[in-house]
Amino acid sequence: MRAEQGIGAAILQTFAGEDANIIINWLHDHTAAGALVAELSDGKIRLVQGGVSNPTDIEQMMKAADDLGGIDILVNNAAVFPRVKFLEITANDWVGLMAIKLRTAFLASQAACKRMVEAGR
Repeated sequence: MRAEQGIGAAILQTFAGEDANIIINWLHDHTAAGALVAELSDGKIRLVQGGVSNPTDIEQMMKAADDLGGIDILVNNAAVFPRVKFLEITANDWVGLMAIKLRTAFLASQAACKRMVEAGR
């Protein structure tokens, strides 16, 4: 999840308050997320770099979850937002955005569910 602002930060703070083990994905600059993690973490929060549209990177996130005892909850909070006014977005741009958003949720959910089923959850 993008954990340095908005919904991602609220989700992180909630789960950290419940003493949960948390894996946070980041693709580019993780400075802000790292600062929030340092503020909240007692070693139960890990940052894992990668793109959630890349199955290999998703597998690295799942392995990090395995190292912390497995996965019980997946939060699909990745998003791509165009830097263009709504009335200027083309239909092709919209299809591309939806493909990215749906692909990331599908791939991460499938990888997490596989592990949950294998663990009898």
